[in-house]
Amino acid sequence: MSFPTSSDPGRLRAVLRSRRIVLVGALALLAALVLWSLFRGDAPQTVTLSDGTQLTLYSVTAATNCAFRTGNILRQMADKLPRRWADKFGTQVFLQTSVPETNLFLKVVSHGKRKDIVPVRFRFVHEGGTEDVRFATLSRSGLPTGERAWLFHTSVWPRRSRYITVQPYLLGENIGERPASPGWRIKNPLYRDYPQWQAEVLPGRRVVGRTTFILEDLIADPELSRRSPDSEIAVFAQARLRVLTAEKADEGWETCGVQFRDPTGNRMQSIDRAYARRMRNGELSLPMAIPLLAGERAGKVGVAFVPTKTIPESEIFWLRGLAARPKAGLQISSVPTNTPFGPVVVKLILVALGLTEGIEVQVGIAQANALPVDWASTNARGFVVLEATDEQGRTYAPAASPEEFSDVRRFRLPPDVKSLDVKAAMPRVVFVEYTVGRESITPAAVRPRE
Repeated sequence: MSFPTSSDPGRLRAVLRSRRIVLVGALALLAALVLWSLFRGDAPQTVTLSDGTQLTLYSVTAATNCAFRTGNILRQMADKLPRRWADKFGTQVFLQTSVPETNLFLKVVSHGKRKDIVPVRFRFVHEGGTEDVRFATLSRSGLPTGERAWLFHTSVWPRRSRYITVQPYLLGENIGERPASPGWRIKNPLYRDYPQWQAEVLPGRRVVGRTTFILEDLIADPELSRRSPDSEIAVFAQARLRVLTAEKADEGWETCGVQFRDPTGNRMQSIDRAYARRMRNGELSLPMAIPLLAGERAGKVGVAFVPTKTIPESEIFWLRGLAARPKAGLQISSVPTNTPFGPVVVKLILVALGLTEGIEVQVGIAQANALPVDWASTNARGFVVLEATDEQGRTYAPAASPEEFSDVRRFRLPPDVKSLDVKAAMPRVVFVEYTVGRESITPAAVRPRE
C-alpha cells in the first residue's frame, strides 16, 4: 500500500491524523505508567528513633516470601514486562527471604545517625489494644543511596484491625506507656471480619481410635516467660497432658511438637525436637507459648504425638555399626542413611564421661525431607529414637526427656562399649487441638498438689 501524496490531500490528512492519535495515545499510556509507578501504594513514611536514627517505611506486604528490590523509575516500569525482559531490564533483588508461615513484611531504609545494625523493636497499636513485638530481621548495607535496607517480618500481628500503627523503638529502651514514636500508620493487608472462638472447659479430651489424649490444665510458667524473647506477646505455660488407651494409662507416646493458632490465621509452632517429651505413666508436662493478642478471646493449642511402642515394622529403620568411643572428650558427626521415607542425616554426639562413668551417646535428627513443616498435615511424621544395642548384645533405652531444650536423645553406656546399633522410626503424627483462653491458664502459685 503506497503512502498518500500531495495530489491526494484529503487522504494524507486522514493518515496523519490517525498517526497523531496513535502517538498521543502511546504518550498518554507512557505517562500513566510513570505516574502509576511513582504513586502506587502509600507514600513512604519516616520516623525518628530516640538516638536520632531515621527509619523510612516504603511498603507493607503479607506473604511467605518477600524481596527488597532496587532500581530507578524505568526499571520499575520494566518489572511489568514479560519475565525474560523484566529479569534483564527490571529492578534488582537486594534482599530476599522466605518463611513457612504467612508473615507481615515491612520494607524499611535506615539513615541518619546510625550506619550499622539498628537494634529495633516494634509496638503495635490497634483496635484491640497494644502489643510489643520482636520482628525477625534481614538487613544489608550498600544501597545506591549509601543507606541500609531492612526486611522486618513477623508471623503474629493484629489481623482483625483495618489499620495498625507500628511504633519502632530501640531495643532495651524503657518506653513504659508512652508512645515509642509517632509510628507508621499502615493498612492491614489481611484485614477481614474474623470470627471469635470460645475457650472450652478443661480438662479437654480428644479421642483417636482407642486412645484418648487429655489436656488436664495449663499452669503459668513465670521462669519460662522471663527467659523467652517473645514474652511480650505470649504467656508461657506448662501443659499437663495424659494419654489413655482403653481407659488405662498409656506411656507408649512422646510429643514431637507444639502449635498455637488464633481465628485470624496467626500461628506459632515448634517443628524441632526441643519439645520432645516421652510419657511417664501416661503423663507429662510440656512447655508451650500462648500468644493470644489483645482483642482475641481464645486460640487453639495443638500437640503433636508419635507412638513409641505400637509402631509398624515398615516405619522402623536401623543405624548400624556406629562407633561409640569418642576419639577425644567430645566428638560430633553426621550419619547419612536411607529410610522408607527418603534419606535421613542423623546427628551423633559422643561424650566421654570418665574412666569409670562410661560414655554418653546423643542421637538426634539433623536433616530429613520426610519431616514436616506443619504438624497438622495429614502426612506429618516424627523422628523417634527407640533403643540401642551394643556389640555384646546389651540393649539400652534412651532417657525419657531431653535436658532443657536439647534436640537429642541420650544414652548412658558403660565404658567398655565399642559400637552401637540404634533403632529409630518415623511414625505418623497424631495431632490434637484444644481451644483455650486467658481464663484457662492457672497461676503457678495456686497449682493444686498432686
